[in-house]
Amino acid sequence: MARRLGICAYIEHYRKSIVFTHHLGAGSRNRLGHYDPAHNAIVVSRIFDHPRIPRYAIEYIVYHEMLHLKHPVKLRGSRRCVHSAEFQAEENLFPQLEKATGFLKQL
Repeated sequence: MARRLGICAYIEHYRKSIVFTHHLGAGSRNRLGHYDPAHNAIVVSRIFDHPRIPRYAIEYIVYHEMLHLKHPVKLRGSRRCVHSAEFQAEENLFPQLEKATGFLKQL
């Protein structure tokens, strides 16, 4: 439970500075969501705007994208590192990670 409360506090802290929308626009069919730093917004695919989508899946998408705020892209030579080791370690703290990623793979 404490682990869950920590994640909720993290989401609540960053939620105040983010606009949520469910429109990805043309050419983004394969993306479930992304963080748009130009607009300081999390953009989530319309497929999540459906009653059959479990809350934990949406929470995971939002949590993952919020981690991009905390762990921005790093350059390693000419390569971009979008999901650093630090990013992945914190992502692994999501309480229902396996359940959420399993569900998302079925979409």
